[in-house]
Amino acid sequence: MQTSDYFNFINQIAPFSLQDGHNDNSGFLVGNVNCPVDSVLLCLDVTHAVVSEAIELGANLIISHHPVIFNPLRKLMSDSVVYELAKNALNVISAHINFDVAQMATAMLERLGFSRQEIETAQNLGPYGLIAQTSDGFSQNELLAKIKTAFATANIRYTKGKDKLRNVAVCSGAGADLMGLAIESNADCLITGDVRRHHFVEAMNRNFMLIDAGHYATEFIFCEHLKNLLTQAKEFSGEKIYISKRDVDAISADTEEKLGELEDISGLRRTANKNILKAVGEVKRLNNNMEFIREVEAREVQLREEKSALYSAEKKGREEGEKKGMEKGMEKGMEKGREEGREEGREEERTEIIEKLKKRGMSEQEIMELLNDES
Repeated sequence: MQTSDYFNFINQIAPFSLQDGHNDNSGFLVGNVNCPVDSVLLCLDVTHAVVSEAIELGANLIISHHPVIFNPLRKLMSDSVVYELAKNALNVISAHINFDVAQMATAMLERLGFSRQEIETAQNLGPYGLIAQTSDGFSQNELLAKIKTAFATANIRYTKGKDKLRNVAVCSGAGADLMGLAIESNADCLITGDVRRHHFVEAMNRNFMLIDAGHYATEFIFCEHLKNLLTQAKEFSGEKIYISKRDVDAISADTEEKLGELEDISGLRRTANKNILKAVGEVKRLNNNMEFIREVEAREVQLREEKSALYSAEKKGREEGEKKGMEKGMEKGMEKGREEGREEGREEERTEIIEKLKKRGMSEQEIMELLNDES
């Protein structure tokens, strides 16, 4: 295969004429258009690291998404990437705006898991984007999780919008300017990169979910998408095609990790605030319970005091009743004793009279008649 064969294939799936009228420089930019190709290296940006990687792999054709030459060259120095490419007889084809228009939105939807039918029936969003509709829809958290997996990034910035997202708009790279058109087209969210603050503020005011997954993350998928298209074509079967491992985001990994950590910290802070509010509510509930417990305890003390007072009153009543009963009993006993004493005295006196009358010679009958008459 020759470099021209790869150029012609790309021109079929993403015609270079699509860049017309745009500030772009896609096309065959460095090398020999009829050079035999040993192997191919795909990348987003042609950097010194990518050039070194191509040399090590024996890849004499580099296909990039971003043009290695964008503005006209006024000089060519030894420290430039273009000089290094020419020095090592490396060829470069760059497919930028033409690929954005023809392929990148489709690649994004495929990575997000949309079906072929959903992609084919997707609505155009300007020249670069698409709006795909799904009947089930996504929650915000579900969509964010899909984006992190699809574009291999933890660095996502977004505004919150609707709870259920059914119409998903996508535009790789920097597509925040399409937000107004996306909203007019009934999109529920827009996934793109390079979002500026004023875009986020507008999205928040319009209750629209604007998601910045990063320029690099939403466009590095160019490499895998193009490789799949090439390997599916019969004429390129068996060709050595590599995806660069040294083409990294210009934002350092440390910075990206810190942003991820900040996002995690923000999530932890939100969770902590929820837990604090929950704890405050629990404390209020416990305070109410403690107040109730204190009221119950006070009532128990009051009942014990009332019970003790009642017991004392009952005891006092029993003692007074017993005392009065004893006094009354004593009075009755004394009266009975006096009556019995008088009775005994009268009986003794009667017996003494009977004895005296007997001594006088009176019979018992005479004595009883006499005593009965006296009584």
